Amino acid sequence: MTLNTKKGFINPEGIEVIPPVYDRASDFFQCLALVRLNDKWGVIDTLGRMVVPVKYEETRFILGDDLFISVMQNSKWGVVNRKGITVLDVKYDSIYIDHFKIAFKLNGRQGHLNKEGKEVWNEDNRNAKVIVLSILFVSLLVISLSIIAIKRKKSTISHT
Repeated sequence: MTLNTKKGFINPEGIEVIPPVYDRASDFFQCLALVRLNDKWGVIDTLGRMVVPVKYEETRFILGDDLFISVMQNSKWGVVNRKGITVLDVKYDSIYIDHFKIAFKLNGRQGHLNKEGKEVWNEDNRNAKVIVLSILFVSLLVISLSIIAIKRKKSTISHT
């Protein structure tokens, strides 16, 4: 509902449950709404309790394995879970979802949040790929040299 340009919420019976104090407000999504007050954003629940404080330049819902909220402050991004607990500090250049994982970029590097809630940088994965590719290369080299040796042996046997 809107009263004197301020946004609030009413229940299906038309009873005010959250007073109209916000400059802007999203619809509720999984029992949470993004709200703006004095050019800062935060998140409230269906009872009007503040889940994420109204202090961010921008907030967005992101849906990975669960609902999260990306928050921006000083042009840097972080992630808060649906309970308001910081998952990733506000320090990343961007936050996005990649294959249902929370992914991020920082100073040209990319990474993601693993199931244990730890940062994993793509370079960490790149080292494993280099090792696997090296093993494959050596294996192909050994196979090729073995084929050459067998052909030479057959050639020597047929000439004698």
